[in-house]
Amino acid sequence: MKQLLTRNEVLKRTSLSRATLFRYERAGLFPKAVRLSANRVAYDADSVDGWIENILNQDRAVNGVERQATALHQSLQKGVAA
Repeated sequence: MKQLLTRNEVLKRTSLSRATLFRYERAGLFPKAVRLSANRVAYDADSVDGWIENILNQDRAVNGVERQATALHQSLQKGVAA
């Protein structure tokens, strides 16, 4: 059975800020939330865990959090400038 996570659970699990989560979602860098009702959204736990695993693999590949964060930041800046 699929598990859903609240936004607060996602923030705790990823340690992202709320603003960064929204930015990543808009930029297509994070799995989209599913609207459950007018005032409630949730995230698929498997998708969030997959995103976390992907970030960890990228970090290992570039051998440093700074490089990975810089690449994400530059990607976001390109999206904002367009």
